[in-house]
Amino acid sequence: MGEARRRRKAEAVHAPTLPQVRSARIAIIEWLAEDERRTGAELKVRLERRPGHALPIELYPCRTKQDVFDALASITRSVPMKGTPILHIEAHGSVEYTGFIGPSSEELTWEELGDPLRVLNTATRFNLVVVAAACLSEAILFAVQMPKPIPYLAAVCFRTEVVPGRLLDSMLELYRALVIDGRSLQEAAERADRELSGSELLRFTSVPLLMRNAAAYVMDDLGACNFDNYYASMAAKVQIRTGRPLQYTPAAFKKVMRDAAIEAVESALRLSLDYEHFPENRLRFGFDPKQFVDDMLRAELRTR
Repeated sequence: MGEARRRRKAEAVHAPTLPQVRSARIAIIEWLAEDERRTGAELKVRLERRPGHALPIELYPCRTKQDVFDALASITRSVPMKGTPILHIEAHGSVEYTGFIGPSSEELTWEELGDPLRVLNTATRFNLVVVAAACLSEAILFAVQMPKPIPYLAAVCFRTEVVPGRLLDSMLELYRALVIDGRSLQEAAERADRELSGSELLRFTSVPLLMRNAAAYVMDDLGACNFDNYYASMAAKVQIRTGRPLQYTPAAFKKVMRDAAIEAVESALRLSLDYEHFPENRLRFGFDPKQFVDDMLRAELRTR
């Protein structure tokens, strides 16, 4: 199945809404060269001067990739004392969509970033929001590495290149809507997007969206969503190997495929949301593997 078709089908499937975000502070990692505009520090000053802004703000200036890792570790260690942060990263995005680019063109790949984000997200009990304030930072989706636990509850990132001034205005509006006006994270992201030019785009993603897309991939891998072709292929292979027709009727085979898909989706959810250590995530996120699979199968019929 093509990526565009898979995305349309996943979007046609109902996903639970994002649980309410409760953050106790904003932690800004600023990984920029010394001769560049200090947008992280500027954001901190302007937010702190704004009437009605109540969240404490921490700034972590970084010069090297190791400094970023150290800052993430420090933020993680402080969770029991200071609470859950919104992790805000000011850097540059790679034009190859491979990660953040810091001073001296040092690169921090999404794969490298995935593990420390997972540790931080686990420390916050799956409440971490990441704001990737960098060009082309939409690719932070690549920090999600199935079947490892997810690295964040939600992410706000940029789908395009963006100039520093408008990026700063967009981030100021994001936090105004979120902290002062009490808007949902998705609504705040939509407001922040309106501060950009027509060619600049901001993206919002969250656990429900990620898990819905993961379910689509799982079912594609099983062949469950293209049942007629898969059944015909299996019947032909069995006939060639054994000289006998496939013993399963189409209805019986479809049940086997559905059951296998339900088990696979349940396994993906269990690992990604770490039900073993956080059993409350099963009810908190409200994913029903059977409904996921049945909705996906119905969506397949609609998109043919």
